[in-house]
Amino acid sequence: MTRDWRMTTAIACSVAALLPASPSNAKMKSPDGITPGIERPKNGDSVSWTSTVHTGNVLDTYQTTHMNAACKFFGYPKVLLSIPPKQGTFTFTKAPALPNVSKDSKCYNLKIPHVLGHYLPNPGFVGVDRVKIRSSLIGGGFAYVTIIIKVVK
Repeated sequence: MTRDWRMTTAIACSVAALLPASPSNAKMKSPDGITPGIERPKNGDSVSWTSTVHTGNVLDTYQTTHMNAACKFFGYPKVLLSIPPKQGTFTFTKAPALPNVSKDSKCYNLKIPHVLGHYLPNPGFVGVDRVKIRSSLIGGGFAYVTIIIKVVK
């Protein structure tokens, strides 16, 4: 078995500092007051994306953490599969990873502890599968991620 190391995207929902400040939100303060300039998701927010994996390979398609703009780790978010895949398995691991931040962030080259999500299609399966993940937010509540997974030969 080989791995597809194409981390196509990361969820910003439970991360305190994944989005750089823009002129429209530069003076905004986060709910906990630690990460000014960061637009945070709200309880119940939902994001989705599509990832592709070759049959027989593991797809690393999800990562999340609790950190602030100073790269301080606040702990692992609570994650669970609210809808598991029908044509494969999805597992979570905890490991250091590079956060999904802009290149000008001081956290760009710093590995931070993350919860990582990995999908493995069932043997011989080619087609579309999907998972839905529920992740805790740093300020309380939960956000949801739907990942549509295209399995190709």
